[in-house]
Amino acid sequence: MFSMPVLSFSLNGLRDILKLPPPDYLKIDVDGAEAEIIANCSFDNVKEILVEVGSDESQQTVRKILSKEFTLVDTDELIGVRDRGEEYPRNEFWMRK
Repeated sequence: MFSMPVLSFSLNGLRDILKLPPPDYLKIDVDGAEAEIIANCSFDNVKEILVEVGSDESQQTVRKILSKEFTLVDTDELIGVRDRGEEYPRNEFWMRK
């Protein structure tokens, strides 16, 4: 077993550091941390979000948060996932209401 240090920033913090404008579109693929990231992110100017959710619990949390400002437009399972007997991960496409 080993540990590896990882540098991490909130999306808003990284925007401030790099002096970037707010994004219009987001793709979130973070292998299980999507609910935490979405819960701590501001979506002021975001028009559309594509998020890969990795579990039922994560999906419920993501949907609860995003449904306040966005409408779920489409959901698809990733290619090959069902062949392995798994239900997730799944992509969800959201548009601002």
